[in-house]
Amino acid sequence: MNAALNELGSQLFGWFSQLSIELAALAVLVLVASYLLPIKSPALRHLLWTIVLLKPLVSIAVSSPYTLFTPFVPLVEPSQDTLAFSPVEHPTMQVAASPTIATSSVQLTTAGWGAILWIAGAVLLIGRILIGYGIVWCLRSQAQVQRDGPLCDALRQARLTLDCYSKVGVATSTSPSISSPMALGILRPIIVFPADLVEKLRTDELALILMHELAHVRRWDNLTRLLHRLVAAVLFFHPAIWLCGRMLRREAEQACDDLVVCATGRSEAYARGLAHVAERAAHFNPLMRRIPTMNAFAATESDLALRIRRALGGGARRMGTRARVLATILLCPLAALTLPSCSTTDNSTGGDLSVAKDAAESSRDEKLFIVVDQDGNMKLNNDKSVTFATLKEELQAKRQLLDNNTMIIIKGDERTPHGQIVQIMDIARQVGIVDQVIATEPRRKLTE
Repeated sequence: MNAALNELGSQLFGWFSQLSIELAALAVLVLVASYLLPIKSPALRHLLWTIVLLKPLVSIAVSSPYTLFTPFVPLVEPSQDTLAFSPVEHPTMQVAASPTIATSSVQLTTAGWGAILWIAGAVLLIGRILIGYGIVWCLRSQAQVQRDGPLCDALRQARLTLDCYSKVGVATSTSPSISSPMALGILRPIIVFPADLVEKLRTDELALILMHELAHVRRWDNLTRLLHRLVAAVLFFHPAIWLCGRMLRREAEQACDDLVVCATGRSEAYARGLAHVAERAAHFNPLMRRIPTMNAFAATESDLALRIRRALGGGARRMGTRARVLATILLCPLAALTLPSCSTTDNSTGGDLSVAKDAAESSRDEKLFIVVDQDGNMKLNNDKSVTFATLKEELQAKRQLLDNNTMIIIKGDERTPHGQIVQIMDIARQVGIVDQVIATEPRRKLTE
């Protein structure tokens, strides 16, 4: 178990270290572009941050020949083939594996503890997503679907204004358990309104608020939020992921506000509707208002004060032709330059892949020996002296050239320090050599 955790931790470090550098650089580039370039459209800024969100997924399968990053080789490269060695008798040795050595436990390394912490964090955040799904399911089941009345009239008016009859199929309902309107679900969306808020707003004001929620549904914002939760469950340790989630929520709200104001031109009426929502949310139960799992599947109202000031200030911007051209100019080079280098996937050691294959073929029948004398001195393949400080590095280098036909043999006589052999076995397991052959022979054989 400990050996598996150590191996998992080493592989995670190798992948996360390269990805973390690329993700941080991409987030910085997007942040600088958002504030320095004349990008006034929140929809375009939302698209830029979506690239940051998709970065961990795309970089697994796609690489670029023109990139900002050079290959970053991890300490332990994951092997393509699983090594499986069987003890084979050598004509000049007596194979005798000590029971104490064979059953020695592997100690957890720093990589192993890191794997445990990563698993714990991922499980907690996935549990948070599941709890959020349960809360949304309860809200859907308890909400009262409205089939007529002022809310349905406002929905028809909102859909007619947005011209989304053919694009959005969504129902409306009311619930006393929420503080502000929200759009629930992804494939079967439903807009839930606070029951008492319907009575305070006029039909035209209800239509403006419903248009905002319809915009969330049309933009698939709930799918984006769910994707962010899943990525955050894997990369929860990276600040760029949480910054990306915050910016995605803010830009999505502003993009929907701009869609409403540009479609109707009624910024003051829309600001009044948002003020009613903010007033209602301020008097709601703080515990219910701060449920952290809600944003997994629901687009809720947030940053209301900022949005009211922005609506009254006339800052609404839609993504026009100029913004689309700028988006194309920005997104294509940015996406290509921040992908991992092709050489990272084509070559795991920085050289040509064909060289590595030729070296592997030439070493197919070679045996790897670690010889330990009575004084504790070690030699690798009977010619290179090594210490515990350099043994791991040497085995890692040899590990890339080994295959299933290679024998890993630890040789020593009866006076070889027992604890030293155990330590050698632990180092071998850390680099992925799980099975070894422990060989003892008379001291005169070692000197021949």
